[in-house]
Amino acid sequence: MARWWLGLLASGLVGAQAAVVIQEVCYDPAGADAGQEWVELVNLGSEVVDLGGWILDCNGPNLALPPLGLGPGQTLLIHNNAVEELPPAGLELWYSATSLGNTHGFVGLWAGEQNAANLRDYMQYGSAGHSWESQAAETGIWPLDAFLPDVEQGHSLRRQGPGQGPQFWVDEDQPVPGEASTEVGATEHGLPRVARLGDVWPNPFNPETRVSFHLPGLMPVRLSLVDLMGREVRVLENGLLPAGSHERRLLLDGEAAGCYFLRLQAAEHQEVRKILLVK
Repeated sequence: MARWWLGLLASGLVGAQAAVVIQEVCYDPAGADAGQEWVELVNLGSEVVDLGGWILDCNGPNLALPPLGLGPGQTLLIHNNAVEELPPAGLELWYSATSLGNTHGFVGLWAGEQNAANLRDYMQYGSAGHSWESQAAETGIWPLDAFLPDVEQGHSLRRQGPGQGPQFWVDEDQPVPGEASTEVGATEHGLPRVARLGDVWPNPFNPETRVSFHLPGLMPVRLSLVDLMGREVRVLENGLLPAGSHERRLLLDGEAAGCYFLRLQAAEHQEVRKILLVK
């Protein structure tokens, strides 16, 4: 039987038809397979969406989502075939299901019964067709006989744009579950709907990299770097900034090699990105 713990419930839910889509799929995590797979959903719309009764199909059995609100720009992390070890820190669901295929598979999202009218998003990887492929093609979400390349163990498939189809997905070699690490909220006018971390290049780096971030409006921003112990190592920005794209230089000369985390705090939005300093 499915079990879930909700780290966040929104109030005042609205019945708007918002763009809730699949954001990232980690189907072959490094190490033991069972209990470490995950799928992320993100709301690209401007209103809270009640996901109660929506269906997520990851090669079955289906997960019927409980009543919960996914706000604009929010990410929902769904652990597939997972064993709950710690209370979730954010908006997360845990449920038991069969494992995602490690060489081919699919993930589909429906706003209710699994029919073409309710299909909201779909992706597939590998080289074998799946039961909902024709429905996705009928609705224009995914072309027939189109498959994302299989990725290495420990990588994920991540959406990199607001559109639908294979061209909007990339191989993510350093996935971090539960973060909104993409710019999928970009609008046609070039401004995101919520604050977002952008490119970090190069990554891994030694000893310097560039960090970009994007703001939907004038807001207070704190961009900092923390180590694995949660200690703040650098503050790249701390002040009021206008809407648009911004870039900051990060120099870690003299710091120990290893993993660090960029932390963006912009108004009420928070986002974390893992980076790697090599020597």
